[in-house]
Amino acid sequence: MPLPSIVGLARQSRDVLQRFPWTMLVAAVAAAAAIVATTKSAGDEWGRLAMVAALGLALTVALTLIAEERRLSATATAALNLAGIGLLVLLYFA
Repeated sequence: MPLPSIVGLARQSRDVLQRFPWTMLVAAVAAAAAIVATTKSAGDEWGRLAMVAALGLALTVALTLIAEERRLSATATAALNLAGIGLLVLLYFA
């Protein structure tokens, strides 16, 4: 099995970022929060943020796929994902 080319990986990464920008944003937050949460001086809020952001991964993928299935505009897709992220913020503070 040949190794993938750098150009092919870059193209596929760009395609994923264009299709799931909200998921990639939530993934970056989850990864950063998880890294900080594992340090000795981190408070509990970092662990909570990592857990909520991890839930956001599945949520934003699902919302994007729903928007694609219903052929919503880019603005409506962004609004739908922002509403989902708003729910995650409420969950963080609950």
